[in-house]
Amino acid sequence: MTQLGWIHFSPAFKSKVDSILDRLDEEGVVDELGVGVFRDAIADYFFPGTSTIQTRARYFFIIPYLIKDFLQQKGRRQDELDRYLYDQEHELMWRLAAKYGFNRTAGFGVIGITKKPKQRIARRPSSIYWNGLRTFHFIQTDLSLAGYSQWLSRSMEHRSERLVRETAADDADVEQVDWHGIKVSTYRHDWLLDLDLPLLYEEADFFLQRIKDLFPQTLLGQLAMGKNLWENMRNADGFETFARTAQDSALPDQLKQQLRFAHDLSIVVEGLHWVYCHLIHVKHYSDHQFAGQFEIWLDELYDRLLDVEQLHLDTFFDSLPRARPDTLQFIVQVLNLVRTRQLSMDAFAVLVQKQEIRIKGQKSRLRDAALRDFQQSEQKSLFALNYRFGNVRTLLNDIFQGLSQ
Repeated sequence: MTQLGWIHFSPAFKSKVDSILDRLDEEGVVDELGVGVFRDAIADYFFPGTSTIQTRARYFFIIPYLIKDFLQQKGRRQDELDRYLYDQEHELMWRLAAKYGFNRTAGFGVIGITKKPKQRIARRPSSIYWNGLRTFHFIQTDLSLAGYSQWLSRSMEHRSERLVRETAADDADVEQVDWHGIKVSTYRHDWLLDLDLPLLYEEADFFLQRIKDLFPQTLLGQLAMGKNLWENMRNADGFETFARTAQDSALPDQLKQQLRFAHDLSIVVEGLHWVYCHLIHVKHYSDHQFAGQFEIWLDELYDRLLDVEQLHLDTFFDSLPRARPDTLQFIVQVLNLVRTRQLSMDAFAVLVQKQEIRIKGQKSRLRDAALRDFQQSEQKSLFALNYRFGNVRTLLNDIFQGLSQ
């Protein structure tokens, strides 16, 4: 198994790599057929600013609070934000982990919950949450975390000169408050005294209002505004159930249709999963055990689909996601087989084998000289698409719990 090792220990450099890794870590399962690009595009549309590696809403406030603390430090070198965040994020990690007894269940969502003092984590909250902080305008910048840190250092060097040049007192006040781009109004100097995972009321209210103001037409915005819709999500056992129950809600018709497409695409991907598992097991173990799983899936398919007639990409996408042309062709062909009711194990198998070899190249398990790198009965490839459902439910639950105080 290929592993990454750091040969450059600059926090700024590492944060650049971390931001790339964040985008590669959606749902944590290797995408053998390239369909994850559609999952991620749909999730970005439904739930902007979120990711599968975000854990709790609290971190959306911890990072800007730490930066505000840094800006108020006296006598610090002006290029130390990276190091300051590195040190403080680990200190807070150890503190929260100890608060919950280093127990994953008790401290659900604490990043690094099992780490004892002096133990470090590879990906810190600042890199995990940076895109979300920008998306929700907690920190107003287009820069990466590393770029923002560098910009902040340069700005601190020239800030005094810039303020002196201001002629209008009101303008100077605005400059003093907003020059760093941090737009979180809930900061308190003593916020660390009662550090915990739950949001305070004013934080929950701030976050909910941001979602409503910035993304009212998205599924996330509708969840923030609709109590009944949120109850559907809170009580659902997964995305499939939620998408079904949401059809009876007050959602706009377009969002309902997009939910139906996302729901049905996820079910189709289950079929691709069973075919891929079948093909690699037949090739490497002469084992046909997954053929039965595919047949069960096929027997139930059209009862599970919500809108088979609209199962094509332009139902959801005004412009197609950035995907390889052969991957776009692959998913179009797959959906066409389902929509026209011409699918079979053999029809899917032809498409899956060609796509996996194109995507994986020399690492393909289906090419002629492929090596066996998995155990018998082990399942590979994506199975269904949750579109960050669990992460978003936790985020919103934190917000609504905070508002209930």
